[in-house]
Amino acid sequence: MVDFISPMWKDSLRFVEPNLSGIGGIHLVPTAEQIVADLVLPALQAQDAELRLEICPDIRELLMQEVLDHLEAIGRPARSVCFVEPKYAGSGPDEQEALIQYFHDRYGMKIMHADPAELTLRNDEVYYQDDLVDVAYRDYSVSDLIGLARTGVDVEPMRALFRQNRIISSIAAELDQKSCWEILTDPQFTHRYFSPDERQIFRRHILWTRLLSDRRTLLPDGRTASLLDYVRQEHESVVLKPNRSFGGEGVVIGHGMARTDWEAALERALTDKEGWVVQQLASIPVSEFPVLGPDGQIHVEPFYTVMGFAPTKYGVAILGRASQKQVVNVAQRGGMCVVMLGRAPTRLIGPGPDLNPK
Repeated sequence: MVDFISPMWKDSLRFVEPNLSGIGGIHLVPTAEQIVADLVLPALQAQDAELRLEICPDIRELLMQEVLDHLEAIGRPARSVCFVEPKYAGSGPDEQEALIQYFHDRYGMKIMHADPAELTLRNDEVYYQDDLVDVAYRDYSVSDLIGLARTGVDVEPMRALFRQNRIISSIAAELDQKSCWEILTDPQFTHRYFSPDERQIFRRHILWTRLLSDRRTLLPDGRTASLLDYVRQEHESVVLKPNRSFGGEGVVIGHGMARTDWEAALERALTDKEGWVVQQLASIPVSEFPVLGPDGQIHVEPFYTVMGFAPTKYGVAILGRASQKQVVNVAQRGGMCVVMLGRAPTRLIGPGPDLNPK
């Protein structure tokens, strides 16, 4: 969460959760950015010639650079990349086909799109049909792969890719759990493993988060007390989330709920074997956007906005999203929200003396 409109935007920055494996929006975000740059920006500049806006780094290019760097690091030739996801799931945004076409046209590499069940292992090499896979990009969690194996699917090709460090994101991405924020918000860990400057960043920007269970822990007010008692008493200031799910699934926001409904949600979370977290409620920025109504007229409506940051050494892509629901996610009928970079105008205009003396 970050309110870029506020002059105190740095203080409004709150990191809600990590996403270390598959990233949604890799095709949707740059497509939306290009549409705005081509159609909206010229109209704005026609009204203000000094307006200097540009799109953010293209997340597709950042991803491919990471892929090429990884291939170089493991000594594999840049011949073929395979995007692995639940190819036949039939639900959720489908970006992989568009990505494959984009990368094929731009880089001339063999780009493949496979379900884990379609991969085969031959002499410790992984193939999709008859094509060798040099590296794979996965939008598939290890827990889902384990579930797939239980149905009889051979996931040994995926195991081989993990073993040989030929998959992005690597096995380290299984830290992709909301509960890892507990490590960064509990002094018993932060004082042992992090510097004072790092701890200051955590205090300012990481939301207090705890894996939900019947135990004592350090609360946001600095007391050590029962976690469940706190969650029951302060339900208007916290959120419940499934620890490993994505797409906004299952998120329960405490404020505005009757206490009986909150108690029922808490009991369901405690009995779920998959595990849940409780997290400090963050203030979700609200911005007004022009909307085209059914009558063809433009009117303004409020939307909640959140940002996803994809940082690399080559740049940072911003995956903006907007929704009229508080759970802001494309899978929850949210939409892409383009974030552009602004540059200082070449000529400053304001009241008083000339701000641009010769």
